[in-house]
Amino acid sequence: MDLTDDLKEASESEVIAWFDARPEYKEMLLEDMCAKLGVYYDEEFDDVFSHTNFYLHPKVGLIPRYSLEVFGVSAFEIGAEPYDFYRIIWKSLWFCAIEKTDHGRSSLFFEPLEDFERIKFESEVELQAHWDDTQSYLQQWETLEFSNGKQFIPLSELVDFDIDEMHESEDVVEWVSPSGLSDLGHSANVLEDENGRIFVHINADSHFLMEVASNEEAETILNEIWG
Repeated sequence: MDLTDDLKEASESEVIAWFDARPEYKEMLLEDMCAKLGVYYDEEFDDVFSHTNFYLHPKVGLIPRYSLEVFGVSAFEIGAEPYDFYRIIWKSLWFCAIEKTDHGRSSLFFEPLEDFERIKFESEVELQAHWDDTQSYLQQWETLEFSNGKQFIPLSELVDFDIDEMHESEDVVEWVSPSGLSDLGHSANVLEDENGRIFVHINADSHFLMEVASNEEAETILNEIWG
């Protein structure tokens, strides 16, 4: 991830004018550069340009490049393993840097520092929406209209069925699991009983079975469970 994506480099005159209009930010910058870069300023403010350049951002104004290179300890983190969903917020000078990761892709955003609580709340809402979408995807087979017109039946509702006495199909050896969520332990495969009856089996916290007429039908149902 390129931290400077979509940021335009500011000219020295733009930087000087921006800080002249915000003297409190100028003092904040000098103290931060002293702490993080070991730079002490006894001379003109123009000397900052020998240590960093600046980027223009439409919401937060100027962002010094050095502040993007080491964020330090985050102010807030939230995520959901193994779902590849993360939100990390850093506070830096007068802005927040927000890294958003969704399905392996990361992006960096910037917001004013005073919006930290709002950004934190929005991240929590996004996580809940992510959980809801994931749960819906995991459970979609419960209400899915399968191509054979059948539904899965909980093993607990089937009389005289002992799943331990069934064996994996030798003809349909494929196992399937929800895409990107295999670590959750949800899976489906094909079983046969001692009489040669064929069942598609889902293991999702408990066991569910659907009897099918052929190996071909079993393969079709396997591919429909989580799409």
